[in-house]
Amino acid sequence: MSSSVGPESSEFGRDRHPSRLEEAVSKALELRDAGRTEWLHEACSEVPELESQVGKLVEQAHLLPGLIAKTTLLDPMIGRCLGGRFLLRERIGAGAMGVVYMAEDCELRRSVACKVVRHGLMAPEQVLERFDREARAMAAVQHPSVVTIHDRGCTEDEQVYIVMELVDGVPLSDLLELAHRRSGKSRNDSAVWLDGDHGISLRGEVSFLRTAVRWTADLALGLEAVHQAGVLHRDIKPSNILVRREGMPALLDFGIALLEGNGSITRGATSLGTPSYMPPEALEHAAKRTPASDVYGLAATLYHMVTLHAPYEGSPTQVMTALATREPVPAGQVRPGLPRDLQAILEKGMHRDPRARYASAADFEADLRAFLEYRPITARPVTRIERVTRKLMRSRVALGALATLLVVGALAGAHAWRDHEVGLQRARYAELARHFPPNFSVVGAANRSYRFAADRDALATLLDDAARVAVDPLPTYLLRASLRQDHGDPLGAASDMRVVADSVATPFARSLASCYASARPGVDGIRSIDLSQLPEAVMPVDRYLLAYHRLRQEKVAEAIDLLSDPDVRRIPHAEELFLVSTNFDGESRLEQHRIALERYADLVRLESRIGELTATTAHIAGRMLTMQGRFEEAARACDEGIALAPRSHVLRITAGFAAFALRDLDTARSHLNVARELRPNYFRPVQDLI
Repeated sequence: MSSSVGPESSEFGRDRHPSRLEEAVSKALELRDAGRTEWLHEACSEVPELESQVGKLVEQAHLLPGLIAKTTLLDPMIGRCLGGRFLLRERIGAGAMGVVYMAEDCELRRSVACKVVRHGLMAPEQVLERFDREARAMAAVQHPSVVTIHDRGCTEDEQVYIVMELVDGVPLSDLLELAHRRSGKSRNDSAVWLDGDHGISLRGEVSFLRTAVRWTADLALGLEAVHQAGVLHRDIKPSNILVRREGMPALLDFGIALLEGNGSITRGATSLGTPSYMPPEALEHAAKRTPASDVYGLAATLYHMVTLHAPYEGSPTQVMTALATREPVPAGQVRPGLPRDLQAILEKGMHRDPRARYASAADFEADLRAFLEYRPITARPVTRIERVTRKLMRSRVALGALATLLVVGALAGAHAWRDHEVGLQRARYAELARHFPPNFSVVGAANRSYRFAADRDALATLLDDAARVAVDPLPTYLLRASLRQDHGDPLGAASDMRVVADSVATPFARSLASCYASARPGVDGIRSIDLSQLPEAVMPVDRYLLAYHRLRQEKVAEAIDLLSDPDVRRIPHAEELFLVSTNFDGESRLEQHRIALERYADLVRLESRIGELTATTAHIAGRMLTMQGRFEEAARACDEGIALAPRSHVLRITAGFAAFALRDLDTARSHLNVARELRPNYFRPVQDLI
């Protein structure tokens, strides 16, 4: 490639819409530097035809001296004076929360860093009030391991900004990437390269491991000062830590801490950064975040420093699933020979139960200093038995097996074997239920009847097998009743609903079963059942049953209103229905993205509750990831679902859309052709194939 990058010879010059290409390249550089896995697709979501050019230019950025400068010049913020005092001179960084500029403090004549938070991350009134209050608290924190906040404000167009000290240092994430590359060439623990290559003082240490522990201890003291000021960070990770040239680390980016409030920012959302360092409690609804949550993030960062691997690796979907279901690989297995005391510190700092972690960042720092000074620590190593027990406690099947063994050993009687059989029955049911096709009973009425007898018979057999081992009739008998009603077996449907009513044992459920028993002959589907005289749905399970039938009647708004009740959503199948019924029509792109993030976090929690991925949860994941523009992850989620339910037309449609967005037209047509074959009345696949 020519070294000349002038307008006539560059890739920019050849595009008919140079401003669009430049903007996409600028955005792609920001997203890539922020660690976003789908940076290219996100940057080109509105200009997919430029994706190839953008990817090529970003990958060659180091060869194009003017590229970064050119994209920076496009930034309309450069040259603005915020609050009549802070003149933005140069963009120096960007992340998921906002853009950082080097600015001039025109009053004190000093250089500062100014972070302008992205639009859409706040609800203007209450959150700005909270932001102002907590920014004042942070400004009172004076600690060498915390980047000092000088000021805060809001622009005319309601963009929040934070003014901080300008740190001369290197992001810890960059240092870890370099350390990982070096580890492939040499296994020694020398930290000399930090000084020689980056001018970072070693402060008397020559070991990278001990340097990492010292940095973490320094950060823990700074974090304690932050907590004492009444603020939680909520997003501790390597990219939010700078290592100063004098060898002291500094914690920065309090954007989430200052903006999170009243549910305005989605907790656990991957747009706020990688979930690899996120505490498990962040996946739970209404889970209270405490200083122990920040301790987890700092301990997870130390784990990365000493092993050169994040605690959980993979796509955000894979990481969040792993976080919900298992512990990270013990650090001593990733890095053999790791000191036993340091392993114990990491185990305690990253314990899944916040109550079992260090009570404060100060306690965490005390054990780290004790390790550095060869003194006894308070943390105790996790034994093999404890580790196995933890794993069993998180596995429902394994927990049932363990309980059975204990009971057999204690009682050696029939009661134990009965429990054993129930445990096996639950496991068999769970495996069968994973294969239930998503939405087969609540899509539009024209698409509920199976075109091919073999597909209908296979689903009927699956439901029959599941019904035989179902400990709880819901939702299997409910779904089988719908399949039978849709395919001309009203007597079978009425029989299934009697089982449901006997199980639920409410007046509403019994009345619903009576409606099935009185179905009009000669009419298939929900139209044959008169639901107009149902009594009030009082109990959550009644509202769930009513919502399910409103979906079958295509009264979606009424169904969503019923399913939105938190008590109803505690029923796993009701939560599935709530998520699959998410409506994005009429919403702005920003609002669609926000809703998809929120629903995706709900989905992760649902999979954690049921303990596994199903064809339905894979379909929901594919849809929510597609709405976020994360098409590669959406395609992978759909592939997982199709492996469980290969003849699901809704899974094929979502997979086809994701493949189209990835420009994989052959795969897209393959999926959509199957969908059209299965449901010719479903207009969208046909429309997209024309």
